[in-house]
Amino acid sequence: MAKFQLSRQILPGFEAISKLTNGDIAELSEVCRNVFVGASPSTFIKQVRALSHIDGINRIATTLFGLVGILATDDSREEELASDLADSYNDSRLEAELQEEDLRRLKANLLILFSSLANQRLTFKAHTLLTDNENIYQNAKFLSDIRLVFDDDIQEIKRNAVVIHQLKLSYKIGDNDKDFFISLDSLDLIKLKSQIERAIEKERLIKHDYSDKITFIELE
Repeated sequence: MAKFQLSRQILPGFEAISKLTNGDIAELSEVCRNVFVGASPSTFIKQVRALSHIDGINRIATTLFGLVGILATDDSREEELASDLADSYNDSRLEAELQEEDLRRLKANLLILFSSLANQRLTFKAHTLLTDNENIYQNAKFLSDIRLVFDDDIQEIKRNAVVIHQLKLSYKIGDNDKDFFISLDSLDLIKLKSQIERAIEKERLIKHDYSDKITFIELE
């Protein structure tokens, strides 16, 4: 029984990987190694697809990106993982199974490529840590309004007013998008600004003080 149920998005690239020559593998591995830690999915895929002379490179790029999550979360040895993935792909084929030589080459090519995806594995783990929370921030927007304060005599033309700011916080819970509204006045905005500036300064100091011991990942 296949260990993995591979998604339809990444299946097409496996056959192309099985047909890569030694030269193709060397080029592809070099490109993957040079994609910086923190690169976005689009950056990774774009740089891999730049090897347009390699047959099936678009499919390969999608498959490799899809495999990063498996690499980052599966505890198996890479040799075992390459074998399990190749066998799972072979079992999922609608057409005839791969020839033994093609299956062997697929396993070997996957294993070589795994070693070149270290930066993407770190990026995946960093993103997982940053989003390992029930509520994930998406966006924020301020809506500012004038609110009239009426005197006892509502016919009085001379008016009084206050300015109210509504902070709209957009966030995600699982696959669901949510919004949360908070009313603030000018003093609240000053306090909020102070807290944000304090958090930014704390991050700057942490990165500065530990720069000789820790490489901090900046997600694109």
